[in-house]
Amino acid sequence: MTYTLPLTIATPVLNGMPFIKRALESVAEQKIQPVEHLIFDAGSTDGTQNVVRQFSHSTLIEEPDSGAHEAMNKALEIAKGDWIVFLNADDRFLPSAFEIFSRVISENQDKEMLLGGSQVCTLRPDGMTGARLIVRQPRSDQASDLVHLTLGVPSLNSRIFRTDILNKFNGFDNNFYISADRDLLLRMTIGGIKSACFPEIIFEYGLHKGSQTLMATKDVSRKINEEHLLIASNLIKKNNANRFCLKVLKDWRAYEKFKRYCFEKKPAALFMLAFFPPLWRSLYRKKMLSRSEKRLHGVKKVLKYIP
Repeated sequence: MTYTLPLTIATPVLNGMPFIKRALESVAEQKIQPVEHLIFDAGSTDGTQNVVRQFSHSTLIEEPDSGAHEAMNKALEIAKGDWIVFLNADDRFLPSAFEIFSRVISENQDKEMLLGGSQVCTLRPDGMTGARLIVRQPRSDQASDLVHLTLGVPSLNSRIFRTDILNKFNGFDNNFYISADRDLLLRMTIGGIKSACFPEIIFEYGLHKGSQTLMATKDVSRKINEEHLLIASNLIKKNNANRFCLKVLKDWRAYEKFKRYCFEKKPAALFMLAFFPPLWRSLYRKKMLSRSEKRLHGVKKVLKYIP
């Protein structure tokens, strides 16, 4: 097998059955292969390791960790590829993804992060792909759009990064168990990294009952909200962002405070947040963005009219 793409694939996993085989096959079946595929197993007890050993392209590293982001940081320390991409055990690359990677890397030699399209599909109990639910194709300026990174979906796995750039920004902050990817992307964007987008759909997220963020429980949603508030506050305190960035971060913090208020006082408002996100984000941007958190007083008044 000839390895021609200067790319490291990193996969953190803990009890990845029955989906891990699907993820590994999506790499092994590519016409162009990466430099390496690193699998970080934190102590699976369901036979995940036996499946990984069936794939000669992969390197299995068995050691405990505090979570997926710690494993991803370990990958950054030892990666051989000039570029790196992260593949979860319940996701997969679409056919021809690496051919597309090869092209966009050659066309964007001056860039440090590249964002492609993705889709969300259900996963059947046997680990295979079910129905396609969502397709995301990024706008030309979306890779480093701060408003999208605060209010939208980060889509970390459909991004490829220069490995040295992620190390320059100290990788993922393990203080954030769920939102470390959003934190890193925000820090990189504020830091002025060079990015570009390409329209092809190269990545598929798998949706199943165990999905932590795609099928978030109320407790997980509360945890995400807490982490978002802390991330926003930390970035605002650093004072290394320009005026526009600071405004977006303060508005995002106000929005997350509003969500916390909904959790505590007005659960019905969360229905709008959860099921009508495009409508809500549009309303939020037009009516509720403010330089001052005093605007939250007006938000609370609006809530009085929500049944």
